[in-house]
Amino acid sequence: TQRGSISGTVQVPANGPGLFVSVSAVAFSTQTAAQPGFGGVFLGPGVLTGTYTVNNLDAGTFVLRANAPGFISIASGPVVLAASEQKTGFNFPAFVTGASISGNATVPAGATALALRLFVSAWAPGTLNFGSTEVVKAAGVAGPIGYGIPGLSAGATYQIYAHLDGAESLKLDLVEPVPS
Repeated sequence: TQRGSISGTVQVPANGPGLFVSVSAVAFSTQTAAQPGFGGVFLGPGVLTGTYTVNNLDAGTFVLRANAPGFISIASGPVVLAASEQKTGFNFPAFVTGASISGNATVPAGATALALRLFVSAWAPGTLNFGSTEVVKAAGVAGPIGYGIPGLSAGATYQIYAHLDGAESLKLDLVEPVPS
């Protein structure tokens, strides 16, 4: 049996190196992830608009959520999909930049001789919004590793996760409060 799909356009206000815009279908009745229904589009360097498709959907009512690095996630819908329907023209409004969280990772004593890579992500369970960043510290450079995660929803509560490749202990100090 052929399953349905939903497609349309996404638009970002700026795009330097290129980015992937993910789009997922969420069951409207439960606001949780639906059966396998995920799609997106890669926007190459300088490309601001692209066409996404979410495939493999059963009949139902969905809210679609689009995410792009550095921008606030967008929810749109509800959209009703009949069995095997190939719905087109479900276009998202343009992404906006949003708020950010920044901080410092204090490098453990004796680790300044190492090249380090810091991964930090922020996730807001209540909004399903997320962002992440990766920062590299060259070997021999002393001091904390600063990071910033843009594109977050203001006023949301975020869980922060961090991983430091090349060192065993990590201390995060919040430099700026979560925007409200």
